[in-house]
Amino acid sequence: MQQRLTELIVSGTLAAGAKVTEISVAERLNVSRGPVREAFRALEEFGLLVTERNRGVFVRRISPADAVEIHEVRAALDELAARRAATQLDPDKIRQLQALVDQMGGAADAGDVKQFYVLNLQFHELLVRWSGNAKLLATYQRLIMELHLYRQKGLQPAGEMHHSNAAHVEILRRIALGDGDAAARAMREHTNHGRQRILLGQSEPA
Repeated sequence: MQQRLTELIVSGTLAAGAKVTEISVAERLNVSRGPVREAFRALEEFGLLVTERNRGVFVRRISPADAVEIHEVRAALDELAARRAATQLDPDKIRQLQALVDQMGGAADAGDVKQFYVLNLQFHELLVRWSGNAKLLATYQRLIMELHLYRQKGLQPAGEMHHSNAAHVEILRRIALGDGDAAARAMREHTNHGRQRILLGQSEPA
């Protein structure tokens, strides 16, 4: 139930700021109200829903200021993951990341911003997942969920995709060389660029 409701929110089917009720969600998903009530509580803890007194439950709306704060924490986690990856990833994992970078290059050439966004998330999450730190992964995934709400405002401009993927190429090159400090610096430059786009109101983070 929680996963199904999360998918509705992340996909934008339930848009940021939309009011949700136990009855409407239960009818939509053809379930009883009990599991919906439990899912509401869990997703409020995850930061996807918010309860407003005397008004009801709403899909959380992420402001640009909120997005910047969330992104700053996410960027620090990305940097840590890149540093750890340079000393931990085996050749097979490097090849998997390279395949994603190659696919992102194809998406950028095709101007496919939605596909690029999905591949980009996979690239960053794999780095975090392979860091070997369960707490890091759990925190990262929660932040990404929150940033999905901000993403509903608009996808990354098409012209940014090649710039973003060039950064991925450099990050991965440093990781493959086993240079943790350089990988972390490359990741920091990449995420700083994403933060600047938020400040300019252009799009979601890279």
